[in-house]
Amino acid sequence: MPFLFRFYVTLGILFSSSFSVAEDSATQLLALLKPIDNLSANFQQESLDKNEKLLQKQIGRFVVKRSGEFFWYVNPPYEQHIFSDGGVVKIYDPDLEQLTIKSIDQKTQMIPLLLFSDNAQKIIEQYTVNQIKEGKNPAFELIPITNGHFFDRLIVVFLLNPDGHVPQRLEITDSLKQKTRVHFDNAVLNQPLDPGVFMFSIPEGIDVIDERH
Repeated sequence: MPFLFRFYVTLGILFSSSFSVAEDSATQLLALLKPIDNLSANFQQESLDKNEKLLQKQIGRFVVKRSGEFFWYVNPPYEQHIFSDGGVVKIYDPDLEQLTIKSIDQKTQMIPLLLFSDNAQKIIEQYTVNQIKEGKNPAFELIPITNGHFFDRLIVVFLLNPDGHVPQRLEITDSLKQKTRVHFDNAVLNQPLDPGVFMFSIPEGIDVIDERH
C-alpha cells in the first residue's frame, strides 16, 4: 500500500474514532442527566481571572426543573434573583432596583444550568463532549463547535449519592480565560416542588430593561 494512501486511511480511522468517542461521551452525559426531573442545591460560586486569582465569591441556592424553569438566588452582599420559565430570563438586582429581561440563547450565561432540563440534548448537540478524569467521579468537558457561545469550555462533574448521580461541580472558562467554578452542596433530586418558587412579581418603582430581540 503506497505511503500516501496509508496516511489517508490512518487519518480517516483516527477521525472516525474521535467522533465515536465524542458521540459516546455525549450519550453517557445524557444518560446521567435523563433521570433528573428536578434538582435543588446550595451553591458556592468563585470567579477567577486567567491567572487563577480570586475575583469574587458568591453563595446561594437554586432550583431547576426539567421543563426549563429555574430559580437562582445569590445571597447578600451580591444579592440577585434570577427566574426563568424556560424561554425568558428575569434578573432582579435589589441594590440597583433594576430588572433585566433576556431571551435564552447560546450567549446566555445560564445555559450550563439548562443542561438539567428538557433542552439538554439540543444544547449538547452544539458541543463536542469528552469524558475526562476527575477522580472516580464521572466528568465531562463540553467545547463549542461554533463561535459565539457564552463559554469556550464547560466541565460538568457528577457525584454518586443514595439518590443516584447528582451534579457536584460546574467549571466555565470564557474567551478571556477567566473561570467560574460552581460547587453544589446538599443537592436533592426529584422532590415535590412548590410551583410558586418559580414565580416572580415585579416590585413597583424599579427600572425594567428588556433586552429581548
